[in-house]
Amino acid sequence: MKESKSKINNFNQCTSNSSPINGVQSTSLLQKIENIGTCLADLEQIDLAGEQQDEIIQERICTIEENNKKIERYRKLAVFQQLEKFSSEKQDAEEDVKMATDDS
Repeated sequence: MKESKSKINNFNQCTSNSSPINGVQSTSLLQKIENIGTCLADLEQIDLAGEQQDEIIQERICTIEENNKKIERYRKLAVFQQLEKFSSEKQDAEEDVKMATDDS
């Protein structure tokens, strides 16, 4: 980030008529134009790096969303399995009660 700010400051100096660039006073218009071109290239690199970071962040968000969907499916499956287990236990208990009442 410090490097980005430095490049932006250099660009601002490049576009100024009287400001020195990196501590050196430009004397010719051609030199200033060349310096501006260099500064613009630096800014383009900063922009590309920012776009790459945005893409990485978006990919991570998608991965997190996919993982959250998987987790939700596993939770639903676990709940369903618990319901089946309780249903089976309930049925066994009902059969035990029925057998106990039939014997009496």
